[in-house]
Amino acid sequence: MSSDLDLDPESIIFIYAIRFKIETGFDEQKNDMGGFSYHFWTTALAKRKKWQKAEPFENAENQRKIEKTIQATKTFVCLNTIATGLLTIIAFTHNREIWDHYPGWVRTLRSSIPTIATTKCSLSYVYNDLLPNYSSFLSFEFIAPLQRRKVYWFNDAA
Repeated sequence: MSSDLDLDPESIIFIYAIRFKIETGFDEQKNDMGGFSYHFWTTALAKRKKWQKAEPFENAENQRKIEKTIQATKTFVCLNTIATGLLTIIAFTHNREIWDHYPGWVRTLRSSIPTIATTKCSLSYVYNDLLPNYSSFLSFEFIAPLQRRKVYWFNDAA
């Protein structure tokens, strides 16, 4: 059904199918990646009940803090979207390696392409083994000193 009477039935089905894919993407970002689990807050924004109207901001400093909080939220969601896209690319290009390193159990394998959750789980499982190979990357430069590899007592458990 559609409120647009100019659309033919095939177009309505196509649009609905695209909408379903978008909803699936939001579900993956929310549940598998935690993309909407941000907790940014500022004391410049007064707490209020849902039914109360927001008070106008007269303080420029508070307005700046609120804008920075909104920007942090947008950045978090944007970076999560990029991470989800990267995991999707990895799932399609390295599907055999992902399945080889997946520590879990799947009763019925429906596709050779792993899900984002499976890809994320496999990469987190081999993360400590992969990190030394990519330590020259600037993005990993801050991670290496924080690693406590000797503490991992379960590495040799089989």
